Amino acid sequence: MNFRLATKNDLDSLEKMYNDIIDNMNQQEIRIWHAYYPFDEFEFDIDKNNLYIIEEYGEILCAFCVSDSNDASKNFSWSKPDSKSVYLSRLGVNVKHLKKGIASMALDFTKQIAYQRNAEFIRLMVAVENTPATNLYLKNGFVKVDGTSEEYAECLNKTITEYGYELKLENLTKETVSFFDIVNNIAFENTSNFFMKKGKFPILLTSIHSMNQKLDNETIKPSEPFTKEIAWYLAEKCNVCCMVKNHDTGYDPNKTDSDEFKTKLNAFVEENNIQLVLDLHGAKLERPFDVELGTMNNLSADYSTIMELKEAFEENGIKNIELNSPFKGGKLTQSLFFSTNAEIIQIETNYKYRNINKPSDILMFANCLEIFIKQYLKITQK
Repeated sequence: MNFRLATKNDLDSLEKMYNDIIDNMNQQEIRIWHAYYPFDEFEFDIDKNNLYIIEEYGEILCAFCVSDSNDASKNFSWSKPDSKSVYLSRLGVNVKHLKKGIASMALDFTKQIAYQRNAEFIRLMVAVENTPATNLYLKNGFVKVDGTSEEYAECLNKTITEYGYELKLENLTKETVSFFDIVNNIAFENTSNFFMKKGKFPILLTSIHSMNQKLDNETIKPSEPFTKEIAWYLAEKCNVCCMVKNHDTGYDPNKTDSDEFKTKLNAFVEENNIQLVLDLHGAKLERPFDVELGTMNNLSADYSTIMELKEAFEENGIKNIELNSPFKGGKLTQSLFFSTNAEIIQIETNYKYRNINKPSDILMFANCLEIFIKQYLKITQK
């Protein structure tokens, strides 16, 4: 899935999508949007660089506006009225893709935008009768505040009453704001299945599970948040290489013996004389480790490299490090091991270090890898 600012080239698709959304809402007796709203606001939103979309293979899955002000906000008793805030509005999900977690994904992207803008709160207004939206926001930690906003919609012949909700965000350091500034401007190609970036130094970071993957007609393998973003951030910060999978291609490079991603990866490693590959993966919160290093029982990387990486985590705040238990390195690790001379380490990271609600922990993990990369280069580039 691709997340980006909307352009005026998207307006025709957005109009059709929102007309379908309005029809679906009307069928549920949620009559709050109409022929003029929200679509008439989109061109203004685009001019202000406030309208964002989530898309896949050129199809828009979701759109939403994130602005720095909202005229109706004065009607509500916010917990800190003068604090820096962003306002979420006009969130709509393509009716063909409902119940896939896309709205929650949009909220996570909104948090990234808010962090980039150094905001303390995300605020929004919801029509009283829009129960599905209200439930979404409450489920995601928003809190209702006192006050109401009322506006008469002439074409609906009714007054729409809205309640206000806000979400308190973690206070960020300048370094964390810089992290989100970098990852929010990822220059991934919209149509390419894979993105490759060359760097000055012979280290390559990979991410292959950064999107939802359809395993069969019934089963969806969830994405592993912030594996792609951390790979990109470190590639930018350390001037190393990066190769990530952008879209679901119908196969998992960590499960198949042969596929296009591994073919391109092996060629990239050979052509650029890559010495070390760090393959970033995401583990579930309930896993008993913070980080697990899979190296085919120490075959795919030199033992000193493995220990250097382990110590980089342990000495910088991430203590619970496992080796080859249970993840010993999947098909990607094995393919590189048998086809190239590069060292490769599969890094499984607990969700607690990839949780958008704890950005300081995301940065802690990224910083540990940055420290290791610099130390590895110091040793190997002598």
